[in-house]
Amino acid sequence: MQPHAHFALFGLPPAYALDQAALKTRYLELQRQHHPDQHASAPAAAQKQAAQRTADLNQAYQTLRCPLQRALYLLDQAGHPADTESQTHQDPAYLADQLELREKLASITPPETSENAAQLAALRTQAETGFAAHQQQFQQSHAAADWPTATAAVHKMMFAHKLLAEIDQKEEALAD
Repeated sequence: MQPHAHFALFGLPPAYALDQAALKTRYLELQRQHHPDQHASAPAAAQKQAAQRTADLNQAYQTLRCPLQRALYLLDQAGHPADTESQTHQDPAYLADQLELREKLASITPPETSENAAQLAALRTQAETGFAAHQQQFQQSHAAADWPTATAAVHKMMFAHKLLAEIDQKEEALAD
């Protein structure tokens, strides 16, 4: 695929800031246009091409609609892929904060109470605020081609994203 192919599929410039409503609207338009059912009476090669186009659209849409995946994609396209497997973070204060947040989350145990709900809400707010700050840092460093800072911001986004998922799981566990 060509560089920034996901953006090109939707006719968008490759940038972190993205109008989600416009992306979704364009995605739905392209899905209707290229859906394999629209090509059911076409030759087999055209049907296969339509199926591949639909798969490409789905993959591109899933990547671009998720802020973390979009950032990872942009780093990769810039030739600076974030090493998500052996990610090590060089900011000890940040790691200590993350450990503290996870300890707070682990300390919330059933049954579901108003105190537990308040603690989870506070943790969610803290994680969402951190995620938003890391997104802004990524956007600025990506625009400035400051790859070490952009990569560090993505790694922090990954921590916050994972914490938000763990909060979701805790909320579900308490509700059961």
